[in-house]
Amino acid sequence: MFFWFCIVLCALAGCFVTTRDVMTGEPREVAVNGTKVVNAARFAVVEFNKANVEDVFAYKLSNISSAKVQVVAGINYILEVKISRTMCKTSVTTDGEP
Repeated sequence: MFFWFCIVLCALAGCFVTTRDVMTGEPREVAVNGTKVVNAARFAVVEFNKANVEDVFAYKLSNISSAKVQVVAGINYILEVKISRTMCKTSVTTDGEP
């Protein structure tokens, strides 16, 4: 009887551990096609093109595969994106995005 009590207790404890709420400051999944996520990804590509002075050609955003948001003192976006090299030269683009 004690054996079955331990098994049930462990199973219930496992249920409580896996159904926890998201803690404050913990990154959480968000939709990859959300306006703020797409704007953050575009901003990151523009800044990448500005910092990438060694390459003559600019890069553009191809795909956002995953996105997470972390709320701390501000908002951090944790993105996995695919960027592609374009045929546009970096000196030609005025807004930073090809």
